[in-house]
Amino acid sequence: MAGLTIDGSELGNNQYLTVQLLMVHSEKLFNYLYRGQCEQDSQIGRRGKQQTSIPTLITERKANHHPNRGVNLSNLKQLPNLYTPPPICLNACLWNVQSAANKTTQIADYIQEHDIDVFIMTETWLHDYDAVIIGELTPPGYTYLNVPRPSGTRGGGIGVVFKTPLKLRQIPQEIHTTYFEHVYITDFTKRLTLVVIYRPPPSRDNGFRTSDFLTEFDSFVDDISVSPRKLLLVGDFNIHWDEQNKWDVKKYASIISSVNFQQHVDKPTHRSGHILDHVLSCPDDELIRKIRDDLHAGVCDPANDVPCDNCPQFAQFHPLTEDEVLHVISKSSNASCLLDPEPTWLLKDHIQYHLPALTAIVNASLTSGVFPKAAHSAVVSPLIKKPSLDKDNLQNYRPVSNLSHLAKVIEKCASAQLVEHFNTNELTDPLQ
Repeated sequence: MAGLTIDGSELGNNQYLTVQLLMVHSEKLFNYLYRGQCEQDSQIGRRGKQQTSIPTLITERKANHHPNRGVNLSNLKQLPNLYTPPPICLNACLWNVQSAANKTTQIADYIQEHDIDVFIMTETWLHDYDAVIIGELTPPGYTYLNVPRPSGTRGGGIGVVFKTPLKLRQIPQEIHTTYFEHVYITDFTKRLTLVVIYRPPPSRDNGFRTSDFLTEFDSFVDDISVSPRKLLLVGDFNIHWDEQNKWDVKKYASIISSVNFQQHVDKPTHRSGHILDHVLSCPDDELIRKIRDDLHAGVCDPANDVPCDNCPQFAQFHPLTEDEVLHVISKSSNASCLLDPEPTWLLKDHIQYHLPALTAIVNASLTSGVFPKAAHSAVVSPLIKKPSLDKDNLQNYRPVSNLSHLAKVIEKCASAQLVEHFNTNELTDPLQ
């Protein structure tokens, strides 16, 4: 039994969907996520001692042991199931990132701040040799599953960042597609198959046509719908689901309904107001529990896109307690900068000695409105875009800026108060 909750927010031109996936898999998965340990081996006793098995005697039963005795099946009584694994709620996020290389810090921070279990990305534009970028966007305790564009050309690509104890893995498939990219993913219980899809929009460069995609997608869903596992399809389909009268949407809807799939997203996922990102599942599988209906938070003047006169003003930042600063630091990654006096992991290990001073610095910066001068600097390192490029050509490098850990902490503390003010007073854009 499973369910998911979807909400959205926009970064750049594309909205990302946050998904709450409720799964009942097994007691072992429950132990992984909530008890912090795997189910112990059944051969080991409670005190860690090896249990000895009870000796048994096996003999061969003779045929027709009681030839004249009948069998009364009505005497059989079904025993009730005494244990039902508790439901496990997995927070997932779907986002068309359009290059993850320049959003590594943003992705890692979002995953940690929102405790995301599975972070799904389309259009990562990453390859197998982008180990540095993948390391930057993968927080501690998470694993990155990289699926580059099969052709190896620029663009496309699918990536999944997940909590390591979930043990997600890619399922090899013999189904090859031309007009869209896809990947099959499952957990160790093998009860649910997650299919992530990215369909590039038709253009003169790729020569793709919508009719070709629909024909290939029709055959694709026919093949995967016979799977004994529960299926969940998510991704960027570049089909305007909100325009139900268009021929391609009608054909697409007919295809998914023919295999008893339902499209659950009914709110815009693009700043133009269209629904491009879809979540598909079979209603009988009960994978979808709820879709949040608060995507369209009100703004003061949506017609003119300007705030009105009676909008609540943000007067000043309020000081933080040591516990609030500790929460921000503990949620941050262990990435360090050459400007840091000590590694971030060492700071966290001895945070009790540094917390009072750090809290005082953060509050002094917030109340005075002045960013510490020492935090203005950053270490900028050149990173080659591709290993195959000419290393003597400076145009083949991109700058990577690394701020000090103190600067990041102050920024996150200020950002948290601003976001809280915007959300409380409904000042954000409807698609943000």
